[in-house]
Amino acid sequence: MTSCLNNSTMTRPPQLDNLVKLDSWLYDFQPEITRRYTVFLDYQKRIEEVSFQSETGIHSCSGISTTLINN
Repeated sequence: MTSCLNNSTMTRPPQLDNLVKLDSWLYDFQPEITRRYTVFLDYQKRIEEVSFQSETGIHSCSGISTTLINN
C-alpha cells in the first residue's frame, strides 16, 4: 500500500528526537519513521476530507464521486 506523496514534503514527527534519545537503536530509522508519519498524515487528511463531504452532502448533491485511494 502506497500513498501519493508527490507534492507533499516530509513531516518529522513532533517527538522524534525524544524517541531517539529513549531508544538509540531507532536513530538509523529516522528517515523511515518520518516517511511513515507523513503517509499517516496524508491518509488522515484524506479521511477528514471524505468525512466532511459526507457530512455536508456535497457528494450526493453535486454528482461528484469521491474515492479515498486512486490506486
